[in-house]
Amino acid sequence: MDYLGHHAMPSHGRIKQAKGQLKMITKGSDSVTMFLQLIKAKADELALLGAPLDVEDLTDKILDELGDEYKELTCVIQATNTFLTFEDMHEKLLNFEASALTTKPELFYFPTIANPTSKNN
Repeated sequence: MDYLGHHAMPSHGRIKQAKGQLKMITKGSDSVTMFLQLIKAKADELALLGAPLDVEDLTDKILDELGDEYKELTCVIQATNTFLTFEDMHEKLLNFEASALTTKPELFYFPTIANPTSKNN
């Protein structure tokens, strides 16, 4: 093998490092879009290194990192026997996130005012 061929092949250590970085990604308080961008970037890196993620593994990683607020959607996705593409998963999560944000009741706190309509005449 020549010099260029030898260095064109990614090292096992680099692949292991990228996989470790993928495991460290969590959703936390990030938006779905930000979270999925991080996952996608790492998945793309692994694909470029010649170690693409299985669709099932990618789906599991995404679903495992979603919080309790996504539990209902996670259960539905896991109950199906087919795995979603990354794009389909992204769309479903965005729709769910948008729906959850619009259906959450907002709590308003108003100061108590004693008899605001009475007049002191």
